[in-house]
Parts: sequence; structure tokens; C-alpha cells
Amino acid sequence: MLDDIGFDRVSLDAGSLLAAVDRNGVLIPNDDDFDLLMVHEDVRDMVQWYTRELAVALTDAGLNHRLLLRSRGDYADKIEVYVPSSGRYKLEPATLYGENADFHHVTVDLQLLTTSGELCHNSMLHRPHQPRFCVRFDQRRKIALHGRMFPVMNRPKQYLQALYGYIGADSVYNADTGLYQPRDDSEKMEKENEKKHDHHNSV
Repeated sequence: MLDDIGFDRVSLDAGSLLAAVDRNGVLIPNDDDFDLLMVHEDVRDMVQWYTRELAVALTDAGLNHRLLLRSRGDYADKIEVYVPSSGRYKLEPATLYGENADFHHVTVDLQLLTTSGELCHNSMLHRPHQPRFCVRFDQRRKIALHGRMFPVMNRPKQYLQALYGYIGADSVYNADTGLYQPRDDSEKMEKENEKKHDHHNSV
């Protein structure tokens, strides 16, 4: 369906890409959405145009009574295709996703990436550490995820590291940096902060 309406530069993204690259092609537990990345020069035009085209495609395929879609620009610039009957939930932390950002349990996220020369701006999340990693598709290949093959950009591991920081299974989120880090590093930082706090109180 995406091919039919002109999605010519598409790759797995975010949690789906991480599962394919660093989790042996097995879906990450509790990650119940499917992430695709689309490259375009103008995010806003792309969101509006492709939302309309996808709505027509879903209707033509007879899926519009089961699937809905919406564009959003609160915590992200993206298109969501979702099953309304699956229910909604809030995703923490609110400082990252917003107080009013609701999610559906069964969702396809169409993330957007804009290019400007050698700089790339991933609009999945509106946050300070957005990666300056330019996604290339000149040697596009496919990678396995949950037993099926999907397109992926060049150097996917480097892209994930630019997006998330540390991508190991033992990662923990650092709210100060907006990136993930190894659990051991996080525990060390907590102990150091406790020592500083104790020292300050003793003084």
C-alpha cells in the first residue's frame, strides 16, 4: 500500500529497527507498535498529503472500518495508523511525550525525517538531542524482523545510537540527557549523587 502511493524511501525505525538490528530480529517485549521511517524534504506538507492518500488507500482496501489514522504534531511529527478497539494508554515520562499524548495498543507509526544538505532532522520526538545522522538509501538492503523481511537504511546501528545513545538490552533512560545509557553507568551516577547529597547535608 505504501509503495502504491509513493513511499519510495522507507525503512524500519525506532523500536522495530532496534529489534531487527540488536535483538536478533525478535520483537521487543511491551513494544506493541510498528515503526517505519520516511524521508522527505518538507515534513508538514508530507504529513498532510500522505494522511489524505493513506485515508483513500484504506478505504479502497476496505480497511477503513477497522483501521483509523491521524497525523499528530504534539510530541512528534508523524502519522499513526491504529486499531481503535485496541484501547488507549499514556506513555511515560510525560516530560518526553507530553501530558496529553495518548497512544493506541496496536499502531503503525510512520515517522518522518527531513533532509537539508548533510544534516538530517528526525522529527519522531521534539527533543534537544535530535540526531544529525544523515540516512542514506543508496545501498538499501532488507533485514529480518519477526520472520519477515523489511527495508532498512544504510548503517542502521549508527542511526540508532545517534537517536537513542546506548542501545544494549540493559539500557536505562537518562532524563537529563534525553538518551539511554548502560544500567551500570546509571547506578554509578546514582551512588555519586547520593554521596554528594550526604556530604552536603553533613556540611
